[in-house]
Amino acid sequence: MKLKIRLLILLTIVILGSWHSAQAGEFNQSQKTEIERILRDYLLKNPEVLYEAMQALEQRQTENAAKQQQEQIEKQKSEIYHSDEDFVAGNPKGDIALVEFFDYNCGYCQRSMPDVKKLIATDRGLRVIFKEFPILGTGSTFAAKAAIAAMKQGKYLQLHEALYEHRGTKDEASVLTIAKKVGLDVDRLKKDMTDPKIQAVIEQNAKLAAALKIDGTPGFLIDKKVIQGAVGFDALAAEIATTRKAGGCQVC
Repeated sequence: MKLKIRLLILLTIVILGSWHSAQAGEFNQSQKTEIERILRDYLLKNPEVLYEAMQALEQRQTENAAKQQQEQIEKQKSEIYHSDEDFVAGNPKGDIALVEFFDYNCGYCQRSMPDVKKLIATDRGLRVIFKEFPILGTGSTFAAKAAIAAMKQGKYLQLHEALYEHRGTKDEASVLTIAKKVGLDVDRLKKDMTDPKIQAVIEQNAKLAAALKIDGTPGFLIDKKVIQGAVGFDALAAEIATTRKAGGCQVC
């Protein structure tokens, strides 16, 4: 609430300041003072105007952000939806694609994993693209590198799911223990993790997330729509259905 009040005060100052600048050459000082008094009295008597202005400003900012996101998705659709470096689950030739930016140490991502698995199990036309986006420290980065390297042994999905099923923090020790449990050759895995291409994949994913204004995990994309947070199975399924009803993928 305090933030809202500060924003309202700032908006009032901007309104008055902008008006003052615009009118500087048209009225003398006495006229400007009187008009400013009238404007101030009006705003004090009708404060809902400020709320309406704030709502309009927030709506405009939201629309502008969505437009910028869509422009970036269009511009970088190949990197988002068709990178050879990403693991793809579900139907590789599906008519709709769901992209997830995630971190193995993110509790909300862990909460979302059953939703994503359910989508894969119930929607035979869905292609799911996993993008490693470690933002919660060195343990997350180690886990992401291990998952990418596990693709060389054909066990990405097994490690991916096992990492989420582990309830503790994912760090070097726990990741390697989990990797061994799912049947990975740990010595080979550690060697494969040093491949510079793996670090490049993580950096590219971070750049994509920044361009799309995804600043937390999980972050989902369905065609041109960015969905942030653990919104649940129903919300994701509804957006997939909406995309299909509208004619299917435009960029995915």
